[in-house]
This record gives sequence, C-alpha cells and structure tokens, in this order.
Amino acid sequence: MNIGKLHVLVIHFPIALAFCALLADFLWLATRKDKFRYAGIYCLVLGTISALPAVVTGLVVASGQEFVGDYLSILAAHKYWGIACFIAAVLAAIVRLSCRNELKKWWLVVYGILALAFVISAAQAGHYGGMLVHGKNFMSNIF
Repeated sequence: MNIGKLHVLVIHFPIALAFCALLADFLWLATRKDKFRYAGIYCLVLGTISALPAVVTGLVVASGQEFVGDYLSILAAHKYWGIACFIAAVLAAIVRLSCRNELKKWWLVVYGILALAFVISAAQAGHYGGMLVHGKNFMSNIF
C-alpha cells in the first residue's frame, strides 16, 4: 500500500484545527470563558498530532513522483512550508501546554507568534500544494 496517496485526505484535518485553535484562543482572550480555552488547547494538540501523518504521507508521495521545471521548485516550497508548519505546531503546543492557565505577557507574545506561524505556514503549504494538484496558475484568475 502506498501511504502517500493518503496525503490529500489527511492534510485537511490539521489545517482546519490550526485555524480553529487560533479562533478559540482569540475567543478565550476576549471572553475569558473556559470552554474556549479548552477548545483552543484541544484543537492545537489534535492539529499538531494530525500534522505528523500529513508530513509523513507528503514526503512519501513526493519521493514517488518526478517533478520537472517550475513544479520542482513548487514542490520544494510546499515541502519546506509543510515542515515549517509542523515545527511551528509542535512549538506552539509545547508553549500552550506549559502555560495553560497563565496570561503573562511573554506567554501571549511567544504563543501568538508560534500560532500565527502555524497558520501562515499551513496556508502557504496549502497554496503550493494546490499548485501541484491543480496547476501553477490555478489561483491567477480569481480577481
């Protein structure tokens, strides 16, 4: 069985959870309601855990295909943004779990930067992944 074919299926879960974690944490900071705090923690941890199969299946599918020309550089960008996304997710989860109930300024700054890096790198990796699947000009005629 080629687990690389599962990449398209497993990739959407960590992306959605990254955005949900960030939204829940913003709602927690705005309302101070514990349900948002717990939702943010759970989404971040589940998103981080589910990002590992996304990275592994992505590396498997990339190693089994030949890319040439522009698609070789698009693949490289997709790969490095995906790995950066996973690293940012792990670091954000570590900071978030180690400072669960504290609202110290340093915690907010460090976690905010890491969570934003998680979301931005997920969006970038997704963009380059879309270019690999749908063609390099698939977003060019939107506006």
